[in-house]
Amino acid sequence: MVQVLTSLFPIVSLVLCGMLLLRFEFYDETFRRNVDRLVYWVSVPALVVVKLGGRAPLNFDAAPITGAFLIATLGAMVVAYLLAWSMKLPGPSLGVFVQAGFRSNLAFLALPVIVLAADGAHLDPQHVESQAVLVLAPMMLFYNVVSVFVLELARSRIEWRVVPILARSVATNPILLSCVVGIGIGLSGFALPGPVDDTLDLLGATAAPLALLSLGGTLVVYEVRDNLRLAVLAALVKVAVLPVLAWLTGRAFDLDNEGMLILMVYASAPTAVASYIVAAQLGGDEALAASTLVVTTALCVVSLAVALSWSV
Repeated sequence: MVQVLTSLFPIVSLVLCGMLLLRFEFYDETFRRNVDRLVYWVSVPALVVVKLGGRAPLNFDAAPITGAFLIATLGAMVVAYLLAWSMKLPGPSLGVFVQAGFRSNLAFLALPVIVLAADGAHLDPQHVESQAVLVLAPMMLFYNVVSVFVLELARSRIEWRVVPILARSVATNPILLSCVVGIGIGLSGFALPGPVDDTLDLLGATAAPLALLSLGGTLVVYEVRDNLRLAVLAALVKVAVLPVLAWLTGRAFDLDNEGMLILMVYASAPTAVASYIVAAQLGGDEALAASTLVVTTALCVVSLAVALSWSV
């Protein structure tokens, strides 16, 4: 338990620090959004490229972790759909509810937790981080495509106009693009030049602290308001049902300690901030999307603590 708390302490501290900085106006919402852009377009892509195409040799041992996570995610989607249909939610709310139940905040929260937890559990942080990035790539593709379909299906309006939205979402996603670049470099057999590798490493090192500070700011910006009941139900699917399904699939796939750590942290992370952006773009229930962000982020401290105790 001490090891779990030690792993979570810097994560929670940075999130709380981000809340306090925004609350007391050390920076404003415009600055926070710009930090998000910096992390999304620069820091995380740099981290991905250096991990996939940098110092460590590229391997694809992460395929079983990805398969277990994908199966668990699909199971959580089914549970979320059943709950939404039983409550007869209207289309805009149904799509947001389901998306909140399966879309994890992988790059901004889960990846930093995995690295810190691996170090605390005396695993190889470099290897664990490389494996985590290899799981990140296909899951980001899955999220970007499936989220659009979930929101559009909820409105019963799957049309040809969805195709360019999907294409643009995939083609302009910097994390997916950086995965392609990193894998290409890794498979080529050529190492990145030392100065380039060091530069990307420094940029990638900013991803975790900046993302966690910004995440704390979102808890101040977004309000739960009148959607508490639905937000809590969606949050329970995300941070309770999905981790349990992940643990079961991980055991079925006979994952080792490193694999279970990656799987459980990814599954126990809160709903991704990107879910709010997509919901707003496609006419989803924006208030519910914002509420689920707040509630899942608050509850993820418990889910992550349980996940780490099960896997390290």
